[in-house]
Amino acid sequence: MWDAFLTNSAAIVWLVLAIAFFTAEALSTTLISIWFAVGAILAMIVAVFGGAVWLQILIFIAASGVLVLATKPLSEKLVNKKAERTNADRVIGERAIVTQTINNQTAQGQVRVLEQLWTARSADGTIINENKHVIIKDIQGVKLIVESVNNIKED
Repeated sequence: MWDAFLTNSAAIVWLVLAIAFFTAEALSTTLISIWFAVGAILAMIVAVFGGAVWLQILIFIAASGVLVLATKPLSEKLVNKKAERTNADRVIGERAIVTQTINNQTAQGQVRVLEQLWTARSADGTIINENKHVIIKDIQGVKLIVESVNNIKED
């Protein structure tokens, strides 16, 4: 059997392709390339048993296509493309109280939200005095971007 494999250049080509697809899958973790590797292995088996080149290609395309389509829902669940919210993100939209006057020009300002102190900057550049209530609009690095409650229009 090994002699048949080693003298069959098509089988060697399919083996090289399978290794390339496995390597691509290991580097990308998208659960797509692995199915082409399986298709290449099946085509290699057909080549070892003397199957025609057109049959090898047909087996490769059919097996790879069926496996990709059959496992796409599973792979989308396993490879989650949505960004996970961090604990810091939970403060966006929360109310906070200014503990140090917020002045973007002097790079000063601090708020307390959910029992934590954060460095803060004003979203519109206005000075927001101590003890005022603000709404957190964004996080940039380790700074909260806030807007005074007085500036927010109620719907």
